[in-house]
Amino acid sequence: MGKLIDLSGHQFGLWTVLGRAGATYQPMWLCLCVCGQQRAVSGANLRSGQSTNCGCARVHFTSHGHGKRGARTPTYRSWRAMHSRCKPNYKQAEDYFRRGISVCDRWNDFTLFLSDMGERPEGMTLDRIDNDGDYEPGNCRWAAVPTQRRNCRRINPVELNGKTLPLKDATAGLGFSDSAVYQEQKRKGGSVQEAFNRVYARAKARGFQRYAGFE
Repeated sequence: MGKLIDLSGHQFGLWTVLGRAGATYQPMWLCLCVCGQQRAVSGANLRSGQSTNCGCARVHFTSHGHGKRGARTPTYRSWRAMHSRCKPNYKQAEDYFRRGISVCDRWNDFTLFLSDMGERPEGMTLDRIDNDGDYEPGNCRWAAVPTQRRNCRRINPVELNGKTLPLKDATAGLGFSDSAVYQEQKRKGGSVQEAFNRVYARAKARGFQRYAGFE
């Protein structure tokens, strides 16, 4: 039998795990729902996502009209995606969970998230103003994709003509894309700046005509 993983303090949907809930044939955990209800839930159901709340979600998630199955709104989908990013099994957990990024307790309730953020404007997604901060009121906004890209940890600034620019901006109009720089770096090594310089030199020699960007 494997070593018991302590789930105390972890969040699963609207549940917050308070601690063990007695000895049974399977590990049970005492959980507190955002509505105030407490219940013993098996660890397997928590980790698999089969149990995410005490049942109050059926009211919370449908009364506002955003979470109806098959007709979930962009605002609701952003709320769900926000929670997914902060889970340990998320495919890019190193960018969120392992950096300590979490969702504030208040926003476990979609209705409170909606009250704080309003509905998601067309063409925008949820963005953290401080990229090292949590998902919480005061640190989030609805932002267009270009704004989010400039706020991303991976903007990879490079020097071009005496100016420091995000790589994607620096490559605009030069006949190659940021992807060409990353391919160059993967093939020949070095820093992003060094890879950019090599691709830039080749593009310049060719009159900045669009091409694959690597040789």
